[in-house]
Amino acid sequence: MSEELTSTLLRKLATLTQALGAADFAHAIGGGIALAFHANPRFTNDIDINIAVDPTQIDELIAALPAQIVVTPENVDALRRDKQVRLRWPNDGQEVVQGTPIDIFLPAHPTFHSRLDERAEPVSLGGLTFRIVSATDLTILKALFDRSKDWVDIEDMLRHGSVDVDEVLSWLRALLGEADTRIARLRTLADTVAET
Repeated sequence: MSEELTSTLLRKLATLTQALGAADFAHAIGGGIALAFHANPRFTNDIDINIAVDPTQIDELIAALPAQIVVTPENVDALRRDKQVRLRWPNDGQEVVQGTPIDIFLPAHPTFHSRLDERAEPVSLGGLTFRIVSATDLTILKALFDRSKDWVDIEDMLRHGSVDVDEVLSWLRALLGEADTRIARLRTLADTVAET
């Protein structure tokens, strides 16, 4: 990660987490930023944030976001419908499409997200203290997304020994059903990592 990108991303992270904290929205950072604390850091240029918010508070949430984040009516509709949305935070002089991606995730599975919020861990980076999603919950989220890069990240976290595999499997069974292929894939991956 370049020093300029790191400082820009950190500044935006600070502004975003402070704004949400001031509005009393519980939140935890996920994605590549959280991964950097649970495994080998990898390049990231976005901010993934899980926000514990009631669906009736979406308008208040949008109002609490830093004014520099571009939010369209279509974004708000997507957030209400899908419980997630990608927003953009342009740097000075940038087009919106070039801005930093801000991926917002709301509680699609309230019981799981309540547990995610309880297990969020405080960390410090560049003088900023914020909460990140635990390695166990990040593994659950990445298994739900089921992209190739997510499985690479899961393996990395498993190798660092920071994941409660039984807890992950329990949540995946509850959220997906026992027959889902991601459960067997995680079990196999965890066994392979344990043998090496």
